[in-house]
Amino acid sequence: MRRLTIALILVGALVPATARANSGGFWDFLYGLDPKLTGIGTDFHLLCLGANGEPVPGCEEFWGARRTGTLNVNEIKHEINFRVAYYFEYGESYSVSNANSINAWKFMGTYQYHPDVHIAVGLGAGIMPFYGKSSDGQAFDSFSRAVLTPLSITYAPATTGGKWKKSFYLRGEATFYPKGFSPGDFDNRLPKTETKGEWNFSIASGFDFRRRFLGR
Repeated sequence: MRRLTIALILVGALVPATARANSGGFWDFLYGLDPKLTGIGTDFHLLCLGANGEPVPGCEEFWGARRTGTLNVNEIKHEINFRVAYYFEYGESYSVSNANSINAWKFMGTYQYHPDVHIAVGLGAGIMPFYGKSSDGQAFDSFSRAVLTPLSITYAPATTGGKWKKSFYLRGEATFYPKGFSPGDFDNRLPKTETKGEWNFSIASGFDFRRRFLGR
């Protein structure tokens, strides 16, 4: 719980600064995973479909560069996204690593179903490349892990109020890594050991400024 409390403090302090120009920015905390990672990311909204299966125009704004003002979030029922996120180590994961010595990226395709304007339920799959240094300052061999997310729930509480209030959302996800992690993955001096798959639960907070048109 101490790790979770620290993460929530980071979310509140850092997300507003990093998401100002982003239509799908978030700060993510991976809970229950070694290495201990937190970071920032964005979703590119590739396709939005209505209940009739027809494309909903204005799905992606590219961080506000393309503001058509035509998107009606209420019309979205199905959404296909591409997620890009960067993570860094916020504490000592193993005795062989130091804070901020482990880095990772996440590249993932996701699908979301919108039963209403507040809730989105989805799933996704992708890959996470890892790189960084061990406690002796030497770079460890970079490697990648497959990522499977069978459950993602996003909740946006507000449909009225200012742009920031309507755009804010929370997201929880359950993610499975078919191959887990061990100290040897992050230190070339240690043997590489086979590990079982492991689950990770994450909590994210962010802003989707496409929602700013709600109530207009």
